[in-house]
Amino acid sequence: MTDHTPTPPNIAAPADATQTADWRADIHGNWTRGFLGTGRTVSDHQIEIEGKQFSDGHTTRVINAHALWLDADTARQLAAALIEAADELDRLT
Repeated sequence: MTDHTPTPPNIAAPADATQTADWRADIHGNWTRGFLGTGRTVSDHQIEIEGKQFSDGHTTRVINAHALWLDADTARQLAAALIEAADELDRLT
């Protein structure tokens, strides 16, 4: 009997990944996995670069800003951290 269990790709994680999820195949057999990149904290708000890696090795990334209810000073600090994260994203893509 032949085993038809799909095998996940053997691809290194992106260099900036600090955590990776398990590979998952969609209904068409396309493999992807999520990953976390660098993070920043402003006050008690997180800004993280997150992404998806595909079986051919290419990646997509987004900035996830977990922020609500900001005073003016925290908003300015958060804005500076977002610009820093955007600059990093530009360097990575």
